[in-house]
Amino acid sequence: MDRIIALRNQEDAFYQTFRALNLAEKYQIPVILLSDQYLGDGTACVKPFDISGLKLTSHAEEAKGKYLRYKITEDGISPRLIPGLTSHLVAADSDEHDERGWITESAEVRNQMVEKRMRKLKGLIKELSEPEFMGEEQCDTLLLGWGSVWGPIREAVSLLNKNGDGSYGALVFGDIYPLPQEKLKLYAKGRTVINVEQNATGQLASLIREQTGIECQRSILKYDGRQISGEEIAKKVLEGGAR
Repeated sequence: MDRIIALRNQEDAFYQTFRALNLAEKYQIPVILLSDQYLGDGTACVKPFDISGLKLTSHAEEAKGKYLRYKITEDGISPRLIPGLTSHLVAADSDEHDERGWITESAEVRNQMVEKRMRKLKGLIKELSEPEFMGEEQCDTLLLGWGSVWGPIREAVSLLNKNGDGSYGALVFGDIYPLPQEKLKLYAKGRTVINVEQNATGQLASLIREQTGIECQRSILKYDGRQISGEEIAKKVLEGGAR
């Protein structure tokens, strides 16, 4: 069980990193931040970061009575103590375990623990961030992207709408897994959907098809190690090129 967030720009990287730390702490899971060399090497002017409402919250607290590190709970989140700050023994292991943290080969306990961890999904889904929409609300063509293609797609949509040949919009995902689906299902319905990605296999399009059944009619893929530009995207869209 993990959470995957793709960073869209420099400002997004700051706030999503803070958010990732809190999600990892709250749900006791790995949270993976996807970035790339484009963002790492690039520069941009951003507004001063607003840290007034940012707070790292610890969910560790002293146990009352018997401490069960992997206690089976309704929301899938078990009590967690910090070693050295409690009188209880704090143990962890990488194999399947019972509620105490002791390794087990029991199929019954294995099922219980898997189901406990899967229950975290209910909470995680409630905290999903929907993809950012840009362009014309009543668009004929919808572009999809994730991560650092945010800037090029935004430029491409602007160029395409200025061109006057049809109307265009885009959804650029930050949260990748679990996949937010509300805006996707709303905007993709009845429109031509084109995914724009910087990989050879169309990873986002595959995930969307798997999770929602929504098919991208076309793909614009670039994988030569160079950042795609807004002009490139707009040109490919107008040319009708696809992979």
